[in-house]
Amino acid sequence: MAHRQMTHQYNLLMTIVIADALPPETTAHAMAGPFAERYPKTIHWFNARAASLELWALPKNGCTPLEGWQLERSGFKPTPGSPIGSGLAPKMLHELAQGQADQSSSLQTSPQTPVWLATLCSTVISQERATAVPLSLLNVESAEIEALSQAAAPLFGDDGDGIVMTPVDDGIWQVTGPLPDGARTITPAALMGQDLGDWWPTGNEWRAWRKRVNEIQMAWHDHPVNQARERQGLPAINSIWLFGGGLPYEPVRQTGFTVDESLSLATLQGDWSAWLDAWAGIEDQLLAAEPDQSVVLTGPDCLVYLNNAPKQWWRNLFASKQKNPWRAWWINRK
Repeated sequence: MAHRQMTHQYNLLMTIVIADALPPETTAHAMAGPFAERYPKTIHWFNARAASLELWALPKNGCTPLEGWQLERSGFKPTPGSPIGSGLAPKMLHELAQGQADQSSSLQTSPQTPVWLATLCSTVISQERATAVPLSLLNVESAEIEALSQAAAPLFGDDGDGIVMTPVDDGIWQVTGPLPDGARTITPAALMGQDLGDWWPTGNEWRAWRKRVNEIQMAWHDHPVNQARERQGLPAINSIWLFGGGLPYEPVRQTGFTVDESLSLATLQGDWSAWLDAWAGIEDQLLAAEPDQSVVLTGPDCLVYLNNAPKQWWRNLFASKQKNPWRAWWINRK
């Protein structure tokens, strides 16, 4: 098994990406046996492929492995000292401008001005730590977003600190103003499960932004929307999360590969029984793949690249130490 760098070039015309195909390392060992018992054909397919493992340092990269994979292929290049995850905001803003012509005039960019976005989230505080649930998992209705936005509308404009929040989509605002360059940031998806305290912006340069967030949180604390959500057993929409900081760029049109996210919901919910069930559809897809198709499996802390290896199958028959080479990258991510 070979380790590889993100900068390697791939034939995107032959790539299948399976999001959340790899459990967290702490769960992978327990899932290996049930997975192998249920999907022996997939295990055979794994073993017949040449695998390369790329470890993913989330604190350094500021985004999930899947987001980083997509950002690199869209042509984003972070400024020195900035994480690749800083490119998600300019990428999203560009896509919004392309897909929503009626709003494009409100989307402000200049070549040398970093792009920042803020999105609704739910902060959950326990005795151990505070975590954040991203907008994509909150099951929020447009009417709820509109009501919360109206309640906080006075807080979105410049109150003398130069910070302005402009709505660009449901629950998403572009943030302009004096925000620090080269800041340590993380995308909402990557923040999921992290200790919020590790990523909360600190320092005098973030004082105005922290004040703005605190005021918005107070405006939403006892809002009727959140009271109704609490009665329904849903998480409150009680905060916003700022991400981005990358310079605007023209994303390369991404074609020639597919991203299958049928495992993602079960992964986010930690429902490994449902995750195992969902692999049935993935197996059909893998077994139907062309021999030269490249496959990328993503997990929370790594990516695994599986490529055609015509001689791999018979080598595995005679190499007892390599009887189950798939376990090396499934379990032992070193």
